[in-house]
Amino acid sequence: MSFLRELDPIAGEPTKIPCIGGFAVTQHYGSSRTTVDLDVIDVAPIASRNRLLEAGGKVLL
Repeated sequence: MSFLRELDPIAGEPTKIPCIGGFAVTQHYGSSRTTVDLDVIDVAPIASRNRLLEAGGKVLL
């Protein structure tokens, strides 16, 4: 979760980042399974998404 906290100042405003996959299962159910990625559906608002993409690199479609 520290990774997501590091994104706060980059997003610059309240931002929704709906997570799916292994990370979501680990966080919701407290599983000991580890994961090295974060799968998201979309990021809103668009201005936050653009700032995060610019800071993080390329979009994989």
